[in-house]
Amino acid sequence: LIVDEPITEGRYKPQNFGHEYFGEVTLYEALTRSLNTVAVNLMKDVGASKVIGMARRLGITADLEPDLSLALGSSGVPMIQMATAYATLGRGGSAVEPYSIKRILDKDGNVLYERIPPQKEQQVINRSDVAQITAMMQSVIQNGTGQAAALPFPAAGKTGTSQGFRDAWFMGFTSRYAGAVWFGNDDNTPTKRLTGGAAPARVW
Repeated sequence: LIVDEPITEGRYKPQNFGHEYFGEVTLYEALTRSLNTVAVNLMKDVGASKVIGMARRLGITADLEPDLSLALGSSGVPMIQMATAYATLGRGGSAVEPYSIKRILDKDGNVLYERIPPQKEQQVINRSDVAQITAMMQSVIQNGTGQAAALPFPAAGKTGTSQGFRDAWFMGFTSRYAGAVWFGNDDNTPTKRLTGGAAPARVW
């Protein structure tokens, strides 16, 4: 259980979408409803270093600032790294190494390069922990902000909308696939109030 309530940390005042607050909620309910203040409070409880450590284990190598706003995505992370993190969850916590080139041949068919897959799978998160977060993220699609992403089989995911409606995300995974969808303007201007649960979820 964790309390969903307005937060003020110095000049930082994160708010929930629609300025709604629900008091004491479970983490399951908070993720389903995408409650921002709960994410910030949770990060405050566990510490920024542990959050960043988990991101590294999931395959995120981008620079991450160790402040509370990181809980809501204040540090920019490339889409390929986000997709890698979600794919790692989809594989039950087994690390994923993204790649785009499998093999290069010359005009005579000689192999100039061939990707060599890792010899051994690396389990970076406990499977039981992955099962819990997967169930929570399935609820996002079944009952929460990501219902527009529903498929005719089990899927898990998360919506995301940045401050000022500049970015709208939906990222998710099944047991076989992972994907990240971003909507926004190339010049970083606000969208017309687009949220991650709208077009990004439908496209995903």
